[in-house]
Amino acid sequence: MAEITASMVKDLRDRTDAPMMDCKKALTEADGDSARAEEILRVRFGNKASKAAGRLAAEGIVIAFVAKDGKAKDLRAGVALGAEAIKSGAAKRALDKL
Repeated sequence: MAEITASMVKDLRDRTDAPMMDCKKALTEADGDSARAEEILRVRFGNKASKAAGRLAAEGIVIAFVAKDGKAKDLRAGVALGAEAIKSGAAKRALDKL
């Protein structure tokens, strides 16, 4: 079994943007072979991405702002945020900050 160094993990992470621990696991599985570890990560995260692509982002919040004074009649803003799941506390805190 090859020794996995921090620099090997950093190099793989820089190339793939995968989480650090996943890079380390892939390098361990590939016995230190960087190219093979990169392929392992591509397959692993490609599968996760394809699973997420099929899910519907059915939850979300909509925020709208229309100025109350007559001077800013044309000032309007709207934001729609869709997600697979929104924690109600997080959404409420976001709305409270507006």
